[in-house]
Amino acid sequence: MPLIVGIENAIEKGFAPNEIELLNSFEMGALAMATGIGRINPDIENAPDRYNNIGVDEATERFAVAIHACAFVGCAAGRYEPDEDEELTEWQQELQASERLLFDVLKDRDFIQRMADNEWSCNVSNTSPEEFQFTIMKRVAEDTWRDAGYKSYGEKRGIIGAPTLTYKRIRKDAELIELLVTDHLRGNEIFGYSSRICKDDVLEHFVDEHLRYETSKPLSNGMYLHWDDDAYEWSLKDTPQEEE
Repeated sequence: MPLIVGIENAIEKGFAPNEIELLNSFEMGALAMATGIGRINPDIENAPDRYNNIGVDEATERFAVAIHACAFVGCAAGRYEPDEDEELTEWQQELQASERLLFDVLKDRDFIQRMADNEWSCNVSNTSPEEFQFTIMKRVAEDTWRDAGYKSYGEKRGIIGAPTLTYKRIRKDAELIELLVTDHLRGNEIFGYSSRICKDDVLEHFVDEHLRYETSKPLSNGMYLHWDDDAYEWSLKDTPQEEE
């Protein structure tokens, strides 16, 4: 599927030619994919939208982090060269004076606000902050592995850069483990008669790695894990466990 990225009627909305070239570029589409930003909510505090749930501040942070982590450089427009009769905005004057690369404007909150106000978009899905963080960490790991001179990182299974390790896979694994744990604690002996070690291992892994022992928060089914020191086992309850 081709990338569709940019702002409709951008000239009429006051964008300069080099701004348009950046916002409509393939590089901008690649950055949108790396950041998980397809649309930006111009006023997320007063107009929340479940389908447009990335605000200007978060978008600015994601763009800045991804530009640094993924080594994005200026698009084909190169450095900013205004027309002779063009009146420069404050950031354009700063850009011209410092000879920054054009992509640096995407670290500027005011510019991101202009993008949001004028309905910049790309045909990629908005992702959660957790998925964005994972994507960046994986990208940095892959680049580091490659820059160190090892080309076979993608064939390994013990590092974060392994191709089969994705955020969706991690989330699905977590959901399946929670389902196994809660189903068992409800009394369904899904582990079998002789699989006590397997059951204990899954429970310990779930509480330690997935919950980080934060049992005061409800699970996806609304119930809470309780620990019984006397019986030395976990159980499910409707309310949080009181601290002793």
